Parts: sequence; C-alpha cells; structure tokens
Amino acid sequence: MTERHDGTNASSAPDGLAARVMAIAPLPRLSHEEHRAASECIQSLVAEVQHDTGPPLGFETLCALAAHLRAVGDPSAAETIALHSHRVFLEDGRPISAVTMLNAAGLACFDQGAFQDAERLFCQALELIPASDPLSQTPVILLNRAAVLTETGQYGEALKIYGEIMNLVQKRPRAVFAEMDSFLPQEVRGLLTNNAGWVLLRMARATGNDKPVLQRATAAIEEALSLPLHARTRVIALGNRAEVCVRLGDHRKAERILAPLETECMRAGQEQLLPEIYRRWAQVYASRGETAAAVQWARKAMQSSLLVANPRQELRIVEVFVDILRDLVSKAPDPHHALESTGEPVVMQVLELLQSKDTYTGGDHSLRVSALAGRIAVRVLGNGEPRVRRVKRVELDGLFHDFGKLLVPWCILNKVSPLSDRDWSILRSHTTRGEELLDGLGLRTLARVAGGHHERPDGTGYPRGLKQTTKEESIVAVADAFEAMTSPSRLYSRPKTISEGLAEVQRGSGTQFQPMVVEALDEVFRARA
Repeated sequence: MTERHDGTNASSAPDGLAARVMAIAPLPRLSHEEHRAASECIQSLVAEVQHDTGPPLGFETLCALAAHLRAVGDPSAAETIALHSHRVFLEDGRPISAVTMLNAAGLACFDQGAFQDAERLFCQALELIPASDPLSQTPVILLNRAAVLTETGQYGEALKIYGEIMNLVQKRPRAVFAEMDSFLPQEVRGLLTNNAGWVLLRMARATGNDKPVLQRATAAIEEALSLPLHARTRVIALGNRAEVCVRLGDHRKAERILAPLETECMRAGQEQLLPEIYRRWAQVYASRGETAAAVQWARKAMQSSLLVANPRQELRIVEVFVDILRDLVSKAPDPHHALESTGEPVVMQVLELLQSKDTYTGGDHSLRVSALAGRIAVRVLGNGEPRVRRVKRVELDGLFHDFGKLLVPWCILNKVSPLSDRDWSILRSHTTRGEELLDGLGLRTLARVAGGHHERPDGTGYPRGLKQTTKEESIVAVADAFEAMTSPSRLYSRPKTISEGLAEVQRGSGTQFQPMVVEALDEVFRARA
C-alpha cells in the first residue's frame, strides 16, 4: 500500500473483480454474449463498491475504474462508483480525493448526455476544492465545465471560463494539474486556445455561419496551431480548421488540411480521432452537394466511432446526417415527397445509421415497422385514391418513428443492466427529440408521429400523456410494439410468436392501443394465415 498526500490508502493493484472489469474491451465491439457477460461483471463490481463487500479498493484503483468504465461505454456504472466513493472520501476527511471523484462523476454524466447533472457536479466539485489543493484541480474541472456549457449552447460563459483557466495556467511555471501533467506550458496554452476556437465554431453553426464569429474562430485556431502542440491537440485543431474552411466555402483548403490527417492520427496513436476526420470529410462533400459521398463518409465516421465510446462524437456525426437531410428536403416543393422519391437512398442510409446504434431493438426494426404499418393502414384508412397516398405516408412514418434515437447515446440505447430513472428519461426523450429534428426539417407529419407513437388511449403514455392521437400515430404505435415483441433479431429477450404477440397487443386494446388498429393488426395476420 502507498500513502497519498491526503492520507488515502491506494492499492498498488486492483482486486480480482476490479481487474476483470479493467480488462473489458469497449462494449460496442463485443458480441451480444460478451456484452452481457461484461455488463454482469461490471454490475457485480458496482454492487461490491456500494456495499463495501470484499477487499477495499484504493483511490488510484477507483480513479482508474471510473475512467475505464467511461472508455468502454458504461458511464452509468462509472458515475455510481464515483459518487459513492466521493461520499466515502468526504466522510473520511479526504476532500481532495472526494473532489476527484465528483469530477469523474460529472464526466460520466456528460457522457450520458445528462448535461445539467454534469454541470451541477462540476460546480459542486469546485466549491469543495481546498485552498491548499496540491493537485491544482481547479483548471481541469473548469475545463470540463466549459465543455458542458459549449454543449448546451452557453458559448459566452464557456469562453469566459477558458480565459479564466488561461490566467490560472499563466501563474504556474508548468501545468501540474490532472489530465495535463504531461503537457508543456505552451501545449496547455494551445489546448485552451483551440478549445476556445471550437466554442466559436459551435457558435457560428448556431448563428448560421455568422462570418465575424467564423473569423474569430479562425484566429483562435490559427493561434493554437502556431504553438507547440501535443499530438492529440494538433489533430483536433487541424480538424477544427478544416471545418472553418468548409463553413467559409473554401473546400479546397479544407481538403488540403484533411488529406494527411488520417496517416498523422495513426502515426501518433490517436486512432480514436479518426471519426472526427471522417466527419469533416462528410462535411466537405455535403457542402459541395455531393450527397452520396457525404453519406458514405458520415457512415464511416459512425462505424469507427462505435469502436470506442464517445457519445459527443456520436452527436456530431448525427448532425452531419441531419444537415444532409435538411439540404435534400429544402430543395423540394414537398419535403415528404423528396424522401419518398429521390431521397430514398439517403433515407436508407439514415436508417442503417440508426440500426448501427440501436442494436437492442435489432436490425431492420424501422423497415419492418414501416411494412407492417402500411399493411395495417390499408385496413384502417378507408377506400379511395387518397388512401394510397396516405398509406405511403404511414410507411414513411414507420421508417422515421425512432429518428430521435440518433440523439440518444449508444450506452443507453444498448444498456444490458436495468435502466435507472434518468436512463428511462433520456431513452424516452427520443420521441420529443425526433419530433424536434423532423419538424426542423419541415417534415411535420413525420414529426407528429415520431413524437406521439408512445402515447396511449388511457393517457399513461409519453411524452405528453395524450389520450387522443391521429390514426397514423396509433397505427405506428401498434406496429412498433408488435414488431419489437416478435422480431427474430431481438437481442435481450426471447421473441414472442405471432400468436403470443397478437394476444399481448389484444390485452392492451383500449388502454395501450386503439381498438380499431388492434383489430386491423389481427386482420393482417388472419389474411396471411
């Protein structure tokens, strides 16, 4: 055992269960069976830490576990361990260790998209830091808080914090604080300046590529690139510079910047940054109107992103797909018709993107929901020529009903262990997120179904608890539920037979599902018998 400055006993090596968890590879890479076994191992460790069973874990081991769990894709477990450890260290009079654990818990919340909780924990950590803190934790926690503020659109506040951190760094001859202790002072300055450039880049996106903001972003990133940079920071800064060029319309310069970056990443051992490079290539092609190439690069970005666990990276890649769809529908008199005709290849690519994230529901879920919703709609929507058009729209509704799941982190969509209350809240937000995304694209009927396909006639559904919904929403609700029950590619439970699924839906008639639609579903399968 070694003694830390704050009196914390730190084990020289983790115990058996902790060591097994530390050996787990990123969860997105694992087969279903391996994922389940890894999750069970993680949950056993969480229970051990919470209930203090087995040999105690040292501070260093707990820090390593929290970081590793985030890296492999289980930030919820990282948060639980970090918060429990924070309380224990605080009760034991070890404030510095407690602060470190609060910071780790905040990062874990950040990874889950729980930005308000993350900021609350970072602020709480800052308040607990003792004046004599030898680890100088204030700068790195401020750094994390600035990242949260950037994600939530509080750009001015984020920039102020980066200025504050710069002042703190300049007071020290070397950067000795956590996560930067291997950086030279100029490298820290470059990191902070590039981060400020990223904030301005996000601000420019939010303001429709406001030119003065882009010019400020350019100045910050160029200043960062003029400094000696850590290898990781340099790749990130060059990617940011390429995106500025894209937003200013200078595609050729963006290409020149991006061309060597993949090789540079591999040489520097920074393969986890490849998705960012691929995402920037997608932006280049999208801005030139080369939709097929843009989609291919965006898909490559998402596929490589899921080799590691980085929810914020996922969100940035999804943004590119949404931008491609926005460009597509903006050029058509009828946005829905654009998706039904020339946009179909892009639609399928988006669905494949969703499928790559949501392995819990199983492959081709949206396609099967679309087909079943169409067959139900034929029986519900009545006769006449307009019905053909409405049936096609219902099929499109089925394709896009889970669109909002693109914004739900992989770690929550595919969680094997029981979902917490917050997990459920984030997962259920796919309805409102999908509605907002689609409405922003001008796809209002698709947006309504995406937002309402989990409502119930008895008013206990979500997100709004509505009892009255459109026929289209009711049709997709039944198709979605039935397909999820009976899908052969369902990973986490035995799929129901057709008769079992029909019986289950029938039991929900009048409470969970509209009776007329339940009857139509039954007719679909009687006709096929």
